[in-house]
Amino acid sequence: LDEIIMFNKLNRSDMDLIVDVQVSKLATRLANRNISLTLDENARHYLASRGYDSHYGARPLKRVIQREIENILAEKILRGQVVDGQNIRLSYENEALVFSVENSPVVV
Repeated sequence: LDEIIMFNKLNRSDMDLIVDVQVSKLATRLANRNISLTLDENARHYLASRGYDSHYGARPLKRVIQREIENILAEKILRGQVVDGQNIRLSYENEALVFSVENSPVVV
């Protein structure tokens, strides 16, 4: 290789956009079960900061999302704490991600 390519560091808004893209991929998979996933700004900023590395950029983000969202949601689904048709809202409060179930389906 004879050329040098310069990359700019990602800023906060770049990371927020990357978080949105990665979370939307998870939300698409959850939509197959009619489960929606949304996150507030605090959760988005938290994931962006945890998923950023000064050397690797946004590469760690997928692992952070898997560890801190996907794995927990999978456990909640297996335990029946989250069922098809529910809306999950992620927020970041008191230094932790908080999963809130909204619009629970009515059981007849």
